[in-house]
Amino acid sequence: MQTTGPKKQTQLESFILMLRGQKTRSEAHQLILLLTDNATRTKEENKQLDVLLKAERAKMLAKKATLAATKLLGANKDAERKERNHRLIQQGLLIDMANMQGWDKGELLGGLLDLANTKIENRNGWKKMGDALLAAPVPAPVPAPVPAAPVAAPAPAQPKRATPAPVAPATAQPAKRIATTPTILTKADFYAKETVKALGATYDAESKKWIVQVGRDLTPFQEWL
Repeated sequence: MQTTGPKKQTQLESFILMLRGQKTRSEAHQLILLLTDNATRTKEENKQLDVLLKAERAKMLAKKATLAATKLLGANKDAERKERNHRLIQQGLLIDMANMQGWDKGELLGGLLDLANTKIENRNGWKKMGDALLAAPVPAPVPAPVPAAPVAAPAPAQPKRATPAPVAPATAQPAKRIATTPTILTKADFYAKETVKALGATYDAESKKWIVQVGRDLTPFQEWL
């Protein structure tokens, strides 16, 4: 992180900007900012700034190298784990091919230890049998029978709906006739008095006539008008 060259100058500016944005700074970082802000640095101060920047660059490179090494180690561990899982799967498949799935773990380990001490001549014969079995084509799996689709039961017959009887049109009601003046029921005799009284007419003692007052409906009194 030297101060010469346009590219390194840009790197220096980015680094200084990063330092200014930090809430807490080390003594080295504070000194870098002080020297950078000093526009009248001496030759000795320029050397100090250059040494500090080189030290910071070395720290960054070391940090990047540590991260790269950690990533590489992690990738190696992943590869080893995948290889081990693959090997275990293959060994499990061999046990299945030998129809030894029901063996106890102790039985399997004891049998394998016994095989490990077998003479090479016997192992050569076993290898021929095993290679022949591994080379044999794997039979295609038999598809499971597809159950027949259930036959849907016929829907129950819907009862016939009775045809509704035609509705007779409503009889038009006669328009109301509202009394605008006191109206005398000229045909209301002695025998009609209870009826017209119940309908709302009032009796005028002076004229001795039944009268329908203003604002009342004259329609119920048609036969006495």
